[in-house]
Amino acid sequence: VMDPYKTNINKPKSPDAEFVLTKDNLDWTRKASSIWGVSNIMVVGNGKSIVLRATSVGNPTAPSSEMVVGETKNKFQAVFRADIFSKPLPMDYKVGVYSKGYGNFVGEGIEYFMLLEAESSEFQ
Repeated sequence: VMDPYKTNINKPKSPDAEFVLTKDNLDWTRKASSIWGVSNIMVVGNGKSIVLRATSVGNPTAPSSEMVVGETKNKFQAVFRADIFSKPLPMDYKVGVYSKGYGNFVGEGIEYFMLLEAESSEFQ
């Protein structure tokens, strides 16, 4: 039996993308996914901006809403299930997105590791 409090996660030294998710941004993800009834929150890098997008991957007719949360030179699409954004406590987080398949959310005195939807996520 593994004790989760004694398990070390070997994360890469630097994330593929990094941004600050403010409490207001986190509230937006919760409201947008609820209002639109979408199943995913995407973090998208287009080579200039990092965009947070509420949508349903795989459904081209699904409603979508987005906001810019940072800058990047990288191109990627990191897809999370929308329901996991209801888990973090309401506060600001420094977010690192890793091509290894997860996001690392670090707030004051707390840290979350959230899995990406591997089949929908892409990193260049």
